Amino acid sequence: MTYHIKLEEYACPDCKAEYIPYEEGLPCPSCKTIPTDVSEKYFGFINELIASLRINKINSGRYIPDAWLTASFADNLQSVFFRLFQFWSIKKPKDGEAFINEYFKNFTIEDTEVEYMRDYLHTIALKVHSRKEEIRVSWWTRRIGRFLS
Repeated sequence: MTYHIKLEEYACPDCKAEYIPYEEGLPCPSCKTIPTDVSEKYFGFINELIASLRINKINSGRYIPDAWLTASFADNLQSVFFRLFQFWSIKKPKDGEAFINEYFKNFTIEDTEVEYMRDYLHTIALKVHSRKEEIRVSWWTRRIGRFLS
């Protein structure tokens, strides 16, 4: 079983762009307005994303879950990071930040109306990578996780 981050959709009050304002004072990735109506419930997003990656790694030995239903904006974001960190774990780059920078330089977004998401996703990826020790899972932890599930 994997972990879906349960967050209500958030849209910028000015331009209506969807995103998750994961920290206080985070500007809208589209219009750069800093919203004042953001609930603190969004501020745990990075922690929940790390937990989700970790749960997948423990349960199946990889960051991409065996099955994944994309039913929300948060699910879509999680899906991007599942693929990124699975690729990262396969390639085992010496310079993780350079790897992520290159990944997002080549990252394609088919809908040109949401092209602004590239930098937003890139920033989140770097935040998660800066805490990479929290998403690494030892062989022993995976073994115990399979036993308990």
